Amino acid sequence: MTQVHLSLHVLFAAIVISLVTAVVAADKSDRLNHESLKLMLENMGYEIHKAGKYNSGAPWYQLKFKEGGADYFVMVSLPKDQKTVWVIADLVNLDKQQELPRVIAIKMLDHNYIDSKHVYFSFGAKGRHLRLKGALPNRSVTPIALRTLIRETLETLKTEKQIWEPKKWPQEDKGTMGQPKEGKAAH
Repeated sequence: MTQVHLSLHVLFAAIVISLVTAVVAADKSDRLNHESLKLMLENMGYEIHKAGKYNSGAPWYQLKFKEGGADYFVMVSLPKDQKTVWVIADLVNLDKQQELPRVIAIKMLDHNYIDSKHVYFSFGAKGRHLRLKGALPNRSVTPIALRTLIRETLETLKTEKQIWEPKKWPQEDKGTMGQPKEGKAAH
């Protein structure tokens, strides 16, 4: 092999190695980490009302919104694997005597199926808490995408109080999920 061919092979190998390294670096650099998520929120003009950590050690940042005379709280976080940016509103923690009314469960499902763009209601039967959740894949998350998800969460909180606020739940519905109404046989 001539000196020129050897130099071209070395140059080509160097280019391939640098491209592969750049692709791997880009794969990681287009993702938010816990610190960059907090910085993004602050740069977007949000004030961190409260910060904490989940049992896993992953931090969360709580934002407070005062709208229409009411306070709304939204948490923004990344799990430990940092694959998803979560926007979550903890709504209600039911005690052991409380049940989620059937009509509310149906309204939650209707919202999730018909009305939801990116946020959905969830009910954890084990922890007995009702939440509103939204998620973004942690790939090239822009402030616009994150603000849109936060605003959609906030709008849903304001417009769907009849779903998540127990004092707005119908009192005549004694039926609960998984149990027949009194006096009616299960089919």
